[in-house]
Amino acid sequence: MKFFDHQDAARRKTRTLVVLFVLCMAVIVALVYVPVAVMSGGRWDPLAFLVVAGGTCSIILLGAAVQRMQLRGGGKAVAESLGGVWLNPVGASPAERRLLDVVEEMSIASGMPVPPVYQIDDESINAFAAGNTPNDAVLGFTRGAISSLARDELQGVVAHEFSHIAHGDMRLNIRLACAVAGVMVLMLIGRALLHGSRFSGKSKNQGGLLLCAACLMIIGAVGAFFGRILQAAISRQREFLADASAAQYTRHPESLARALRLIAGVHNNTLQSSDVSGLNHFFFTSAANTWLASHPPIHERIRRLEESSSTTQIPTTVAVDSSQSTTVGLLGLAGGHQVAPGLHVASTTPVAHADIPSMSHVLHQRISQPLLEACKQPFDAQAVLLLCTWAGDTAVQDRQLKLVEQHLGPALVSTVSRLRQPMELLPESMRIVVVDLCMPAIQQLTHDQYRPFSHALVDCIRADGKVSLFEWTLRTMLSRRVDARHVATPDRPGTASLATHHHDALLLLSALAWTGGSDRAQAALSRGLANLSFKPQPLSPASECSLDAVHQALGNLVQINEAARHQLVRAAVATMTEDGVVKPHEALLVRAIADGLNVIIPNSIELVQSDFAAATTES
Repeated sequence: MKFFDHQDAARRKTRTLVVLFVLCMAVIVALVYVPVAVMSGGRWDPLAFLVVAGGTCSIILLGAAVQRMQLRGGGKAVAESLGGVWLNPVGASPAERRLLDVVEEMSIASGMPVPPVYQIDDESINAFAAGNTPNDAVLGFTRGAISSLARDELQGVVAHEFSHIAHGDMRLNIRLACAVAGVMVLMLIGRALLHGSRFSGKSKNQGGLLLCAACLMIIGAVGAFFGRILQAAISRQREFLADASAAQYTRHPESLARALRLIAGVHNNTLQSSDVSGLNHFFFTSAANTWLASHPPIHERIRRLEESSSTTQIPTTVAVDSSQSTTVGLLGLAGGHQVAPGLHVASTTPVAHADIPSMSHVLHQRISQPLLEACKQPFDAQAVLLLCTWAGDTAVQDRQLKLVEQHLGPALVSTVSRLRQPMELLPESMRIVVVDLCMPAIQQLTHDQYRPFSHALVDCIRADGKVSLFEWTLRTMLSRRVDARHVATPDRPGTASLATHHHDALLLLSALAWTGGSDRAQAALSRGLANLSFKPQPLSPASECSLDAVHQALGNLVQINEAARHQLVRAAVATMTEDGVVKPHEALLVRAIADGLNVIIPNSIELVQSDFAAATTES
């Protein structure tokens, strides 16, 4: 299909441009030595070169660090700097609720955290994704986009923004912007030296000082100029990649093309915010009138989407095939990393886009309306997550209610009581989906509000004296997606290889293999180890694969590098799909492993859909 070709081309061009950007930075560092060499009589001095290069790198890194500190607030800070306001589902208009439904559908299908949605009070038609990681990402939409775009057009735009999140474009943009900001510091230092020389009086070194100041100003200005050109070129390629991935994900590129046509027909589509020029690369289309284009021409984007539209076929079902270990999986369909070998499209029969049941339809059929509404409110969402830990024993439930009242007060106890019946009727396969739906609301809690809730949740989990797999997964998800927002030490991949954590990886895959059943556990482990290029080994004893042991192993494995994290998740999925059946507990453990390693992986939507289909048949 054409969108696969477009994705590959965009990735290749991005890699080339990033290499050129790095070379540009290296040339800038080398050029700073030129005035030093001139002042020393034109002689080459390796030691002086190393000192100058080290000092220049330090200055650039310092400037980059300052810029990075300004963006440390994540996507929320970017959205608020543009005048964005969190879109509260309560009191939302029909158009706003439609947008929130689309965002939820795309989040659940892609396995990404459901991001908070912000509305910018502007009549232009635009959207953006911002944040340092998927866990602190937010989506922003202008009022014009919410009111003007049809539902399928919104799906295309949302899928485009989710692609930016999945491909790490936000992080790449921030790094490039920080590097350019660091180079600009050289120009500022040169300007300061030039200004200072005016008051230093005449001296024999004044000529050399003026030469250094002028060179620093020129090098900094020219370096920043070319850095911005390369940054804009990279941004344009990432826009092409996001368009192609959105077409792949929705299987309906014409929707995205229609949204672009609508924007192209608007006479003036720039935002009124004064801060938008520095954040232009975050947006769906250019949001500011700048001399340097950070987005490709709209007509070119439309042309490529129309090419994809003429060859796109929409899958009707998703199935499991244990015989194909290299098939692109669900996450591949979402435009992310291929971490789900074995899960593949079972049919490529073209069908009408309108014939495919939307995830919104599935959600509203399987989750009661009061529960869906509760998931969207910070206060009620706390009750929903607490009820996910509820025990079957009445005495334990009474103890849990007392713990809730002790930590959070009688009002939340009342909410828990009100939502208890809807939660009891919730199908087991939808519980993890409900947790995902609660995340944006929980992320709105302040530190003082979240801390007592976190303590209450932990105490409720421990109330029956044991921790279930679901409870452990819930706590892992909260730790990754919410706890990290309230601490100053976000997760960053380490530098260790999988070989140095061989025992931890073996225990993790063994636990997953045992979860699928003892009859094929060894075969499942062997398939997972093969994906790690490890030699076949016997299973770790089931007695050693407790949740405590898995938790400890996962804690050790956060030290491995990013590529190794993705490789380990691929191995986990291969282990899960060895027998051709994806069981709920297996999918839950894989989800927890992926969350613990900060790797995006889709929900087992095929389980949700099959559960929905079975319920429909029964009714």
